[in-house]
Amino acid sequence: MLEYFLTQNAHCVEDSLSVNCARNVILQLSYPMALISASVQEALAKNKEKQALIKKYENDEKELRKILIKRIPIKKWKLEYYDKKYCERCSAQALYYGNDRLHFVEADAYAMNEEHYSLTTPKNYLENWTDLCPTCEKNTRPVKGTRWLSWSLETREEEDVTEAARLKEKLGL
Repeated sequence: MLEYFLTQNAHCVEDSLSVNCARNVILQLSYPMALISASVQEALAKNKEKQALIKKYENDEKELRKILIKRIPIKKWKLEYYDKKYCERCSAQALYYGNDRLHFVEADAYAMNEEHYSLTTPKNYLENWTDLCPTCEKNTRPVKGTRWLSWSLETREEEDVTEAARLKEKLGL
């Protein structure tokens, strides 16, 4: 048997590696694909339920509006101007680039003018210039800010366009 093995040529290892690599990719993607499939099935079931509700209330405009109009939560940003002292050393600064800056444009029209938009979030506010920060103590670096962004959560109504379009087409609107 040893003589038989010695007479055999070695196989190409690269082919085995590429097959194993492809197999590993398939195994790694099986879970995300299952999640996507489940989400698609859930969306289809919700769509059927919504179509059944639309058929049930097709002559009741008030109920149809409840079904077809979604309330979407949105963050509404507002720029306020007032003087407030804070410790710069323990404050966090976030930089926003590209389209990430868009939700600040409503509050600050200049948000898109620079390469990045900087937003500082103070950890500790100070009453006086001589106050010590509870976090930094003797290393306190007091600074004054005059522009502050705040946000509130609001809702916006949005029409479910796919079902509304079908219904409008059906009704001839």
